[in-house]
Amino acid sequence: MSWHDLEEGFEYQFEEIIPLLETRLLAGEVEDVEGKNRFIELMRSKKTESAFFQPDSGGWGRSPFNPNVWKTIEGEVFF
Repeated sequence: MSWHDLEEGFEYQFEEIIPLLETRLLAGEVEDVEGKNRFIELMRSKKTESAFFQPDSGGWGRSPFNPNVWKTIEGEVFF
């Protein structure tokens, strides 16, 4: 069972995703908090933009903290 309900192939505004990630960090349920905070800051710098959630596997490959799951409409990695 995933800790988020993001739908594969759906386009999300980063300003919608940031609170989800911050809540997960505050709950103390992640490793590498510093690295994940850096990713949140990167996402925050693009908060008015959006990308498609396209995971490629389970676990880390499905985590919204993984920069590789965020794709452009052309299918390229956003970050």
